[in-house]
Amino acid sequence: MTNPDDRYWRRLDRHRLSRRGLLRAAGVTGVGLGAAALIGCGSDDDGDDGDSGTPGGGGGTATQSPSSPDASGAVQGGVLRMYGQDPIGFDPHANFSYRTHQNQSFFQEGLLEVPIGPDAQPTDFTAVPNVGEQWEQVDEVTFTVPIQPGVKFHNKPPVNGRELVAEDVRYSYERMVERLFTYRDLVEGVIESMDVVDDHTITFHLTAPYADFTGNLANHYNWIVAHEIDDTFGDAASPEAAVGLGPFMLESYEPNVKTSYVANPDYFRGRPNIDTVEFLVLPDAATRESMMRSGDLDTTSIATLTRASIEGTNPDLQWAEYYSNGGDIFYWNSGPGDFAEDVRVRQAFALAVDRQAWLDSFYLGAGTIHNGPPVLAAYGDWQVPLEDLGEGARFWEYDPDESRKLLTAAGFDFERTYKMDGTAAYGAATVDRMQLAIDMLGEVGVKLETNLKEYGDWLATGHAGIYEDFAFGPMTPQLSIDAWVWGLFHSSSGVNKSHLVDPRIDELVDATRTLYDVEERKAAVAEASKYIAEVVPYVYPPAGIGNYAAQPWLKNYGAKAGYYPGKTVREAWVERDA
Repeated sequence: MTNPDDRYWRRLDRHRLSRRGLLRAAGVTGVGLGAAALIGCGSDDDGDDGDSGTPGGGGGTATQSPSSPDASGAVQGGVLRMYGQDPIGFDPHANFSYRTHQNQSFFQEGLLEVPIGPDAQPTDFTAVPNVGEQWEQVDEVTFTVPIQPGVKFHNKPPVNGRELVAEDVRYSYERMVERLFTYRDLVEGVIESMDVVDDHTITFHLTAPYADFTGNLANHYNWIVAHEIDDTFGDAASPEAAVGLGPFMLESYEPNVKTSYVANPDYFRGRPNIDTVEFLVLPDAATRESMMRSGDLDTTSIATLTRASIEGTNPDLQWAEYYSNGGDIFYWNSGPGDFAEDVRVRQAFALAVDRQAWLDSFYLGAGTIHNGPPVLAAYGDWQVPLEDLGEGARFWEYDPDESRKLLTAAGFDFERTYKMDGTAAYGAATVDRMQLAIDMLGEVGVKLETNLKEYGDWLATGHAGIYEDFAFGPMTPQLSIDAWVWGLFHSSSGVNKSHLVDPRIDELVDATRTLYDVEERKAAVAEASKYIAEVVPYVYPPAGIGNYAAQPWLKNYGAKAGYYPGKTVREAWVERDA
């Protein structure tokens, strides 16, 4: 990494880390900084050339440490302690919070899924069979999915171990729409009708050709819910209603402490090796890191700034490194009559962001300044490189003088103080990044103040695109290309957070949805990306390489981007004497 300039260090000093402090946090000094900056950078040494032909096929950047010994030597039993989240209830269709859906991954299943395990790429989001077997695409708008016979719900009331049937799938997808789940557009507007052919076969008729349909069936929001849950409880919010098809069963729930899961003896893939998983609520990063050092935590994410230090004390840790299929986003009201309707205002905001300083400040330079929009770095060659973006590429440059000129020419109100909505619920680092965005916009004359909200309020407002002026926070880790290219940008989409209405965007992103040929679709995505880069509906800040650590005694484990912690340990085992 090249030495950052004085501007970077002045800005960094305002965010609690001096240059000396940053080096101490990284556990290096002097010439060691270059090595620290490269820590966590993935490579294509695993043989993945990044051109999988599928959304998120690895991108050539994601890596896993070897953790796949011969499964015939699996050790049965034991307790696994994971960094986890406190759910906002257990109903998958009541909210879209990561806290809820990470928990769902222990006890639920979807019809299809994505590749999971120690040999899977963390950012490969290709749809693969699950409880649904290999599907048949009958024509451009018809898909038939056989369902494995003998797959059973947990042997707990009120479902009592009955067999999964096709009607459960139809019920779940209709439930998602009826309960107005935020991401119901995974099925609503996509599926015209569903035919239950027999107990083990379901046929989907689509409203139009849709390239990401099987990806939607594999999405980590598309869980299968038995009708008995609603018949008994009215909804699936209570711990008693956490009954599904998944590898683990809910044993106990201690709010704000932990959720404990035990192995499902009737799991269709075979009983998990691990007896109990404790999903621990540990919001403080320093606590998690201390527990990893002491061996009291078996797997967690680790900040780039502290990874080198932890590797120094725990050299045997296993690591996975990859770009998240989420990341930061900040946005503003761009709808008709709004202050950012004028494209020059949005372009000015983009030019005010010093992306290299951002990357250096928070990730020691390990990552990329280009994390979209629209396509994120995690998706490999689905993302158009900066050098191929044409005129839009200049809006990744830092040019505060041009930013001020554009704002002035657009008649921007420099006297008004704007609000930027966010939340502290994601941790101090997210608030720090939000503050840096405010500072950078402030340097070109945009007056901003923070408006931090309670987590539930944030989900219902800013995260949902309801805010007064600006908002900042992490993006939901979507799996499909369509979620990024159409979902966030089309004027009719419910998750268009900037409210921009641009007929040209609508035309371009509509064209990406119907193409089943991968290369044709990539070309359409590239054309849309170039135009979106010019009109700047959002700013996606730089992305750092994510670092995910596992203890050496955790075997047959592989981290996965998205909401899959329960799935990642279904075939793992603990071998502490190894």
